[in-house]
Amino acid sequence: MVSGSILLTWWLSLLGLLPLDLGVCAPIELILLILLRMFLHTGLFVIAHDAMHGNVFPSYPVENRWLSQLALGLYGFLPHQTACGLHRRHHAYPA
Repeated sequence: MVSGSILLTWWLSLLGLLPLDLGVCAPIELILLILLRMFLHTGLFVIAHDAMHGNVFPSYPVENRWLSQLALGLYGFLPHQTACGLHRRHHAYPA
């Protein structure tokens, strides 16, 4: 539920802010919009991380993989297979 809300809000904010004329925004508005997008973008990475661990849909590994691929793609066009391999290595050797 939370993952879906973050994904939907991320997408809606992208669609709403892309055509926005930043020249008409007050500086405080720009700062708040940047903070909102930063929060949502971080949320994408958290979703990808949780899905890699199988925690978003505990009984559905295929859905976790799909969600992880989607979140990593939206986050920064990161390749899922590579990210998962590096993530497993990170857990094996955290230092």
